[in-house]
Amino acid sequence: MPHPSRFRFIRSLTLGCLLASTAIAFVFSCHSDHSSPTQPVVNPSPTPRGAVPTPTPMGAVPTPTPMGVMPTATPPPAAHMVNVGQNGNNFLDQQSGSSTTTITAGQTVQWNWVGSFHSSTSGNCCTPDGKWDSGVMSSGTFSHTFSSPGNFPYFCTVHGSLMTGMVVVSP
Repeated sequence: MPHPSRFRFIRSLTLGCLLASTAIAFVFSCHSDHSSPTQPVVNPSPTPRGAVPTPTPMGAVPTPTPMGVMPTATPPPAAHMVNVGQNGNNFLDQQSGSSTTTITAGQTVQWNWVGSFHSSTSGNCCTPDGKWDSGVMSSGTFSHTFSSPGNFPYFCTVHGSLMTGMVVVSP
């Protein structure tokens, strides 16, 4: 039978090794190259040559000042759509749902033929005033840009007083 003091020594040695290896494993598990830092990492971009850096408040991440950036031009407004001949003899503005189209000066109205033979002809029914005339069409589109404010009546030369519309142009 082994000596009791030797048994205690081996048991103490084993327990000590176990505690040491647990402590080492704990220390190494707390450090990882994949762990998140406790403070944000700041990698400031250099300010391009000739640019003046924007002052950055304490603790904030600086943003580089762009060079040569031009403001984007505002695109022209989209044309206002009017369906021609939708569900019969009518002009149907896609925004108002009626035969009246309201726009501002400089905007364009686009008439889209969806059925039958019609025209978009400027003037009070049934006398053309010469501002625009699509001619008689059964498909396709016709556009006119309105440069000045006013009320602009129009009609279909095929259907006369049965098919009229109005473009109201504000300044």
